[in-house]
Amino acid sequence: MNFIVFFVIESILNSFNKLIPDEEGARIATITSDKTLEGNIELLLTNADMYKVNIHRIMELREKLLWYYLIGSRQPYYAKKMADWFKNEAQEISLRFCSAKEKYVYGNYLTYVGRFEFAVANKDPNEALKYMRKAQKIAEDLPDNGEQRAYIYSHIAQIQSSIGEIQEAINYIKDAESLKSINPKIHFGAG
Repeated sequence: MNFIVFFVIESILNSFNKLIPDEEGARIATITSDKTLEGNIELLLTNADMYKVNIHRIMELREKLLWYYLIGSRQPYYAKKMADWFKNEAQEISLRFCSAKEKYVYGNYLTYVGRFEFAVANKDPNEALKYMRKAQKIAEDLPDNGEQRAYIYSHIAQIQSSIGEIQEAINYIKDAESLKSINPKIHFGAG
């Protein structure tokens, strides 16, 4: 019986991961198009955690939801729930046998948690930088990953400039801009 529930939850989780687009504008439109979708996703994630569904599939959906709560809808309470889940459940995942996509999602999650720590929780900026630097290391190890790296670099630069590390911030801005010259579609996000 538990195997059947596990299988059903994992199937639904995979469907939601495909349903929620990666493109940010489409993600906002999809999530806001149905007033019950957020609550259903939250319920699905609760059950996925309870039945120990693949943590990478859970993290993929939570990463999209964290971005939505943090940037798309500005709901700090729910963003905190997603950040706390990561800190408690997924932060110590070994990336040794992960696919490039799983590493990319993990790097995004680290970035968004760092952004949450800095912009919402108002923690010590060095705490936010800790997450950003982990994300940077992952992003730099992935091939053809300029957009994620530029996004991370711009956020690191913003945090560093806020604490007076101006030269370091300038260096990160230059790195982000050099990636944009290679791919003009790259955006720097809130950073």
